[in-house]
Amino acid sequence: MNWLRDLEERHEFATDYSIFTGSFSNPEMARKMMSSRNPTHELTNEEFDASTKKMLDQSKELELSEKANKPRHRRKRKVIIDKE
Repeated sequence: MNWLRDLEERHEFATDYSIFTGSFSNPEMARKMMSSRNPTHELTNEEFDASTKKMLDQSKELELSEKANKPRHRRKRKVIIDKE
């Protein structure tokens, strides 16, 4: 496992170093390569509100379905047998 992690670290270093070196001649491509490693997504306020509302609605539906499927615990009466 350690040997494999060392290889991965060397590969990451080589990639970072080549992007750094290439950034002097083509900075836009270097930016694209770095952003492809750490992708981000931007939302407008309306999209964010819509996704938040959708998640809250799904959460409420899940809670309701869990309550409906929850078994009810009922006490069993003890049976008393008279030996008279």
